[in-house]
Amino acid sequence: MRTYDPDQSVAAPFGVNRFLGGVGQDACSCSPHRMPAKSSADIIDYTLDLSTWLASTNDTIVTVTPIIQTLLGISYDLAAIMGGVVDNYQAVIIFAAGPPNYLVAVSYKIVTARGLVRVVPFIVPINDITSATDPPAPDAISYAVTMDSSAITLNSSAVTLGAKIS
Repeated sequence: MRTYDPDQSVAAPFGVNRFLGGVGQDACSCSPHRMPAKSSADIIDYTLDLSTWLASTNDTIVTVTPIIQTLLGISYDLAAIMGGVVDNYQAVIIFAAGPPNYLVAVSYKIVTARGLVRVVPFIVPINDITSATDPPAPDAISYAVTMDSSAITLNSSAVTLGAKIS
């Protein structure tokens, strides 16, 4: 599982200071978090853990909508093929494809039971260890998805979170 908690302090890559530098100023959130890379052939989940944000509110996630912001208009653009909410606090989307050697800007739009809306941006790097791969055809994917804290069930077969689907 590739999990990111946007409310936890995250070290910037290469030791870059993410603070604005002034006394009493909070961390700068102007640079989206960079998720672990995937290849174009990977079909893999990216999970946002919002338990820190929701811990004291007695609120839960109701919906998660992925927004892929840097589409190129090609058959192998990064595609969200399914997703949902796990354990009330984790937003999970499974992605396929993506143009090799490209950084894709993605956001999750989260809506809670109490009507709060939060948009969390991040970057999905697509590496070049495989050639460009189209996402699976919609009729090849079962949308009868069951999720719990340990597995996603596709067509009655359990898939461990973080594992590649073949």
